[in-house]
Amino acid sequence: IYRYRAQAAVVPLSTLSFILNSIVRFFVPATLPFIVASMRIDLFRGSLLITAYWIGYTAFQIPGGFLSDLYGTAAINKISLFLLAALFALLYFSIEDYTAVFLIQLFMGSVSAVIYISDAALVQKWNAREKRSAALGVYQSGFFVGASFGEYFAISSYIVSKSLPFLILIPILLIAASMNALLMRDPELTDRKISISKKVVFPAVLRFSAGFAYIGFLAMFSSILSYKFHVPEDSIFLYSWVPAVLGILSSPLGGFASARMKNGRLILAVFPVIAISIAMLVIIDVNFWPAILISSSLGFFYGIYAGPSMSMASDVSASDASISSSSSILNLSSQAGGMISPAIMGYAYSASDSFGTGILAICIVSTALALLSAFYLKRSGIT
Repeated sequence: IYRYRAQAAVVPLSTLSFILNSIVRFFVPATLPFIVASMRIDLFRGSLLITAYWIGYTAFQIPGGFLSDLYGTAAINKISLFLLAALFALLYFSIEDYTAVFLIQLFMGSVSAVIYISDAALVQKWNAREKRSAALGVYQSGFFVGASFGEYFAISSYIVSKSLPFLILIPILLIAASMNALLMRDPELTDRKISISKKVVFPAVLRFSAGFAYIGFLAMFSSILSYKFHVPEDSIFLYSWVPAVLGILSSPLGGFASARMKNGRLILAVFPVIAISIAMLVIIDVNFWPAILISSSLGFFYGIYAGPSMSMASDVSASDASISSSSSILNLSSQAGGMISPAIMGYAYSASDSFGTGILAICIVSTALALLSAFYLKRSGIT
């Protein structure tokens, strides 16, 4: 009974967890123009609040993966979601204090990393290898729900009252954590060998290139709306959700399609990353409405990429006992990119009053790394 209950619960509960995790992740980036004004700091210092989250998120990828493999993926997942609720509640009491927000962002990033890794591992462990790309595609759709509607919710409710998003979200986090505590289980594994192939570097480079472009751009999008396109602060919520919303549809699509195409995972993991870089360059050079329209393609392309790229964790693991660890390396690479690029964009704007130079550099590096990884993934047979 417990086994079938856990198997039925893992994808929907993990997806709900990812939605909430993403709302928390993008809460400070979405409301950054308000925070910058309230704290009376410049955009570069504000962008460091985003970077603080990614520092914690990046630093805890590997430890989170190994802790999950050693002590039980489900147990670590349950503890982490309760911790996230507590930290988000603490943010409510500290939202005006720069140092406190920086430190809370650092710790929330650390806990969020462990939640993502343990959820992604459970989704893979409870599904047969040939179904993992599709299952991960469904799971990854939670990111786009949180990053699109979650940003809309964060900004619109924050405009009404600084307390409102916290009063709504904290109880939901506690309910989700309680559901995880009741229903999440680890499957029984016949092979408990923990080992990761050196080939993990190839999908890791690909994941870095995607995070460096898309995640960084998404984190700074509300600031781009405010500083480049001069959208009034009380109207930012009308557009902030656009670069993520189509990923809700494309993420499951990419997962299912990759399983039915020859070399499907390689094709659907690499080419969308290049398309994201091209779209970013166009967005920064056009007027407001074309930029909004083109920005919708970013979530679509990232959604296509997400499931196929993450399922490569199974190819570099000696057994399912290593899934958390290999997943942590792949996600570490992605989030390392997302950690660096907001600071590059914030610095570029503070130095030159333009995002263009920073985004150009990011897109060139992202495209070059995606092509390099494609070559070695093909040679190593991870297709």
